[in-house]
Amino acid sequence: GQWSFREMDFCSDAACSDVENGGTAIDSGDSASWAPPEYAFDGDTSTLWKTFDADVAGQSWIGLDFGTPTAVHGLYLKTDNVVYSVDNIYVEYYDADADEWVTADYLGDVPAASELNYEVQVRDRFPVQWRVRNATVQANSGQWSFREMDFCSDAACSDVENGGTAIDSGDSAEWAPPAYAFDDDTSTLWKTFDADVAGQSWIGMDYGNQITEIGGVYLKTDNVVYSVDTIYVEYFDVIEQAWITSDYLTNVPAASELTYAVANRKRFPTQWRIRNAVPGNTNQWVLREMDFCADTSCAVAENGGTAFDSGMSKSWSLPVNAFDDNTSTLWKTFDSGIAGQSYIGMDYDGEITEISAVYLKTDNVVYSVTDVYVEYYDILADQWVTADTLTGLPAGSNVTRALNPCL
Repeated sequence: GQWSFREMDFCSDAACSDVENGGTAIDSGDSASWAPPEYAFDGDTSTLWKTFDADVAGQSWIGLDFGTPTAVHGLYLKTDNVVYSVDNIYVEYYDADADEWVTADYLGDVPAASELNYEVQVRDRFPVQWRVRNATVQANSGQWSFREMDFCSDAACSDVENGGTAIDSGDSAEWAPPAYAFDDDTSTLWKTFDADVAGQSWIGMDYGNQITEIGGVYLKTDNVVYSVDTIYVEYFDVIEQAWITSDYLTNVPAASELTYAVANRKRFPTQWRIRNAVPGNTNQWVLREMDFCADTSCAVAENGGTAFDSGMSKSWSLPVNAFDDNTSTLWKTFDSGIAGQSYIGMDYDGEITEISAVYLKTDNVVYSVTDVYVEYYDILADQWVTADTLTGLPAGSNVTRALNPCL
């Protein structure tokens, strides 16, 4: 129930060549008069800081109050013996604007009786385990297999991060354990027998208490009987104490050997649409042409999916007509007399597709609406989400509108 430091420094650089100890030493309040927090910053190893309130995780802390905004990129710690040390430490800063302490970094497996420097980063996530999980059912056999796989620090998988302990969802056989997927031996394999339920099966790597960022994943899949084509890539966040989906891989082919970049996504859009935010003038709404675009200037159209709408267009005014680059055709819906009732969009067949702008060639004022919602279908949340609202759209015009990147 005690925690001690012989010495420590907050530093402006990762190597701790530039010490930032010009503030006032502070702690959680249960150090003794002979072991106050300033003793950890005095450059004297014959003194020490010791707190007597470390029997509850997260209860004890020591730091510096700089009185002014100060960036810290490194930390020097001279720990005490194992009786008075803890091996997992939060590095936190006080945000004066938010009036709260914020976790910047997490140091795992800090050894007792050591003298080490640690790089400090301001992280937005704290992954200590990674896994891939079946997003769809393995309908052929209820089994899922990998011949080989790697988690990688880079998108190209030139730097493999397989130094942890292989883990899985628990239903692999003793002859097909998760370690076999990471052994660089294609004569062995991992196989789980619980993949007949979407989301039930997974395999991954536990990095202990070490924060490990993944930028790519290599998968050597088995034949179609033992493969799934849609996969969640997830990490266990040691701060949140929860599994979080980082990316979503679709159309993963069976019997393939491929590398996939892994993104840190905040949303998972697989469909986009525009929907009338106001009623139409005639209960009809027309677009001569439109594009969903990857860039704000609409130089790159993302129209490779399947056009769809709210269901009240005619055979001669189908939604595909709005994306055909032919102004002699058009899309017209007859159900826009109610705000929010009519929509037209593009389904990207499960592929995560980010949109930055929308191009619209509107019809005359009789068949136009001035305000539209731009929405995406989030496949993870299983719901439509409004990305932006475009207002004041002119009739009879060509309009490109960038979407608000903050929404």
